[in-house]
Amino acid sequence: MPINQAALHLLLSRAQYDLAATQSAALIVAGDRLGLYRALASGPMTTSELAERAKIDVRLIDSWLLNQVGGGYVTFDGATNAFSLTPEQAVALTEETSAYFLPATFAFSAALAGAGSPDEIFASIARMSRAKAASTIESFLSDEIRAMLENGCDVVDVGCGSGALLVALATRFPSIRALGIDTRDEARPEGTIRFEQADAIDLPAESFDLVLCIETLHEFPDPNAAATAMRGSLRGGGRLVVIEPSAGDGVASNLNTTDRLFAATNFLFCFPMSGGTGLGPLAGEAVLRGVLGRAGFAQITRRDSAMHLVLECGW
Repeated sequence: MPINQAALHLLLSRAQYDLAATQSAALIVAGDRLGLYRALASGPMTTSELAERAKIDVRLIDSWLLNQVGGGYVTFDGATNAFSLTPEQAVALTEETSAYFLPATFAFSAALAGAGSPDEIFASIARMSRAKAASTIESFLSDEIRAMLENGCDVVDVGCGSGALLVALATRFPSIRALGIDTRDEARPEGTIRFEQADAIDLPAESFDLVLCIETLHEFPDPNAAATAMRGSLRGGGRLVVIEPSAGDGVASNLNTTDRLFAATNFLFCFPMSGGTGLGPLAGEAVLRGVLGRAGFAQITRRDSAMHLVLECGW
């Protein structure tokens, strides 16, 4: 069969881009851990000045800067031979409380690709959760849920991870009574929030006014049983909030860069975490509505938030 040279070179160009991105992820993690982004955020620096500030061989700094400028993460001024961060680069690379903070996400991806231990993977997830906690809360604050929280209600976060979301929620709405559950026994902050090592299917009946399931339903080994348990744990008039990646229904609807990333995450993390029986992050709205409908949720309101789908569920 004859080879289309143009198509072959296009494929090779894409491969070169992916290879550069794969290795560059490790350099972004290094830049964060070594304080290089924070140094550049303080003002323009030459290669030598950054090397002196970081106490790192100037030849390594030279390669790191070339890689970062090529990727668009650092800015170079040819007139002064100085490197710096724009305000946008600084927000994304140095502000850990910003929803746009990137290094934690790159650390997660690098660890998944084999450069890190399970502890490093979950530490990266915790860092990502802290960074986007405020924006996540904003994404599900309907008028009804806001009123529930302001009046003080019982809230459970199912699959709470490090507990960052609940900490942020309790700080904003101090009258709530909060519980976080997760199958992993992680170190979490002490205070008024209770944390328990437990499974979603073991939730007590009619005990909560608000159940949060933030980017975890797709990882549960039995999502139908988990959704049914969450429905049973709600009191009358209660609400379930499910946040999942905003994937389309079917392959043709998921052929974009965002869903390519989610597919890789599923292969490396979500599918193994579920024991091979989970929905995966590309389940799509129709599948999610099917799971929630079978659990008894007849009222499902959709909202979109950046790369995620927010479903507020009642009955």
